[in-house]
This record gives sequence, C-alpha cells and structure tokens, in this order.
Amino acid sequence: MKLTKKLFAILIIAVSAVIVSYFARVNDTRVDLDFVFYAFNEVPLWLMVLFSFLAGILFTVILVLFEVVAVNIKGRKLKKENAALRKELSKMRNQKLESLEHEEGSDPENEYDSGLEEEDDDENDDDDKVS
Repeated sequence: MKLTKKLFAILIIAVSAVIVSYFARVNDTRVDLDFVFYAFNEVPLWLMVLFSFLAGILFTVILVLFEVVAVNIKGRKLKKENAALRKELSKMRNQKLESLEHEEGSDPENEYDSGLEEEDDDENDDDDKVS
C-alpha cells in the first residue's frame, strides 16, 4: 500500500513538472515587476505567475492553520465543560437517590414486594368468599 502511495505521489509530481514546463515555454514573455522599494526588470511571466500561485497557497495554509488552532482550543474548552457537567449530573443523581432512601427509611424494592403480598392477600379473600 505504501508503495502505491509513493508511486502515485511521484506520478503527480512528474505530471505537475510537465505542466509547469509547458506553461513556462508558452509564457516566455518578459515583464517588469515594480514593488514600493524595489523593482525587478525582465522577469519571465511564468515565474511571476508561479510565485503568485505559491504565495496564494502559503497564505491559504496560514489561514487554515489559524482556524485549526482556534477549533482545537474551542474543542478542549468544550470537553472540559462537558466533563464538569457530567460530574455535576452524576452528583445530582446520587443526591436524589440518597434523599429517597432517607425519606422512605427502607429499600424501595422491599416496599414493592410488600405491595404485591397485600394484593395476593386480597385475591385470597375473594376466593374464600366464593366458596
């Protein structure tokens, strides 16, 4: 798999080199480039276009990196908040269970079983009346 990826990368680089060389031959015109403090004379047009393209890629990469860092910072902040809320929720659930146990004075499961026994006694009484 790694060999396939390497071969694909080499193919992409080779095709890109052919395209750039063709572009350079077609756009061989010489132009002047004037900056505020410095001037370049007789620069090939293809070189100017290539540098402009690379500058755009560099600018985009820098913007994307800032965005990625901002998203990572926000993600960490949200994870901390989520952990605090889960801890608070767990604490609230445990407090509710403890307060119910203290109010009833016994285990809720035992009360459910005793309620069933009372219903069984009522049914037995009905059977005694029929006979």
